[in-house]
Amino acid sequence: NLRFARRLLDQQIELSPDHTRLHELSATVHYLNGRYEKARESLRIARQLGAPGWRVSYHEGLIAEAEKDYEAAERAYAECLDERPEFAPARSRLRALAVRPPPKVDEED
Repeated sequence: NLRFARRLLDQQIELSPDHTRLHELSATVHYLNGRYEKARESLRIARQLGAPGWRVSYHEGLIAEAEKDYEAAERAYAECLDERPEFAPARSRLRALAVRPPPKVDEED
């Protein structure tokens, strides 16, 4: 229940505004609701509060991918892997992006 999760996270952030994981979770709920700008804002706060850069980069990649900004997604996953080379989810998403079909181009006669 994303609505309940949103309410709970907002309450917890009110109580512990410097808790990086709460801001990361908040970004996740915004992402799942398709509210990508709000998700980015939560990630920005998490990063400023000291969240591990590799985790923030991974989530930024997910958002970029959802917005079909594949170049930004690739950069974010690469940043994640620079810090945490063994992080399999980022490696998997990066490999999948590398073999995605090229965008369709409308041909005019």
